[in-house]
Amino acid sequence: MLFLELKARFGDEKVAQLLVVAARDDKVKIDVRPLVTVQLNYWHQGGKTAEDIFNLLKLSEVGDELFDSPMFRTWISYVTNLNDKNSDELMFSVIKKHYDDDILDKLFVEAKKEGNYENHCLKIGGGDVAEPRKNDRRRMTTGTMASFGLNDFYTGNDVSPFI
Repeated sequence: MLFLELKARFGDEKVAQLLVVAARDDKVKIDVRPLVTVQLNYWHQGGKTAEDIFNLLKLSEVGDELFDSPMFRTWISYVTNLNDKNSDELMFSVIKKHYDDDILDKLFVEAKKEGNYENHCLKIGGGDVAEPRKNDRRRMTTGTMASFGLNDFYTGNDVSPFI
């Protein structure tokens, strides 16, 4: 009920933002993970695709801050639970539609330069991050998604929130 009230009042995007902020704020007195699970289920039951949620969360507008965006974590959580076996390929195919190679190169190089490659970047098919165009096998790996802490960002475990 609470989720539906929030959604009716604020809309999907604002509720997602609110839940991300609440999940990260120690001052929030309630556990928002159940609400996040309800939101992910709502999207899933509504037939939302990875592309739909990417657009809903306006991730194409964050530019070179993509990997640092809390909304990116929400999207990855959704996609991973939507299609766990092929989530890496699905994520990369959506991101590639919205970001050209130059921006992707910059994202990967910056992540490696900051020394946070494993925690804040997506691997590219085992290739060198400094040469992401080296081959066409670029892809994100689920293992790297887990190193982002994204599979369990909201749920606290790797269990799918989808019922």
